[in-house]
Amino acid sequence: MASPLIGIAGVNSLLFASYGISKRLISPFPQLSLKETALAGAMAGAANSILASPVEMFKVRMQGQYGAATDKRLRDVAREMWKQWGFKQGIMRGYWITVAREIPAYAGFYTAFEFSKREFAKTYGPQLPVWALLASGSTGGVSIHASLLHCQN
Repeated sequence: MASPLIGIAGVNSLLFASYGISKRLISPFPQLSLKETALAGAMAGAANSILASPVEMFKVRMQGQYGAATDKRLRDVAREMWKQWGFKQGIMRGYWITVAREIPAYAGFYTAFEFSKREFAKTYGPQLPVWALLASGSTGGVSIHASLLHCQN
C-alpha cells in the first residue's frame, strides 16, 4: 500500500512544481491569461510524464498479479523490468503515450481550475472559501476526464 502512495505523492509534487515553474517561464506577471494558463498546464503535464510513466508502468505490473503468496514486491518488479528490457523499453515503456495524455489533460485541468477560481473571486473576493477552492479543483478534475475521453475510446 505504501508504494503507490509514495509514487503518487512524487508525481503530484512534480506536477505542481512544474506548473509553478512553467507559469514563471511564460510570464513574469502573476495573473496569466487562460491561454497562458493552458500552456503552463501543458508544460507541467509534459514534465510530469517523466515520473508518471514509470510509476504507472510499475502500478500496472503490480496490479497484474493476482494476490498469490508468490506475488512480487515493487523492487522485484522494477529489477526484473530493468534486467529484461532496460530503461527505455522497460521502465519508460509507454512514455510517449503518457506525454500525449498528460499534455491536454493538465492544460485542461489548470485552465478549468483557474477559470473557476476567477469566477468565484468575482463574488467572494480574492480570499476564496475552502469550498470554492474544492469546487474549482473538482471542475479541473472533470476537465481532465473530458479531455481524455478520446484516449479511452
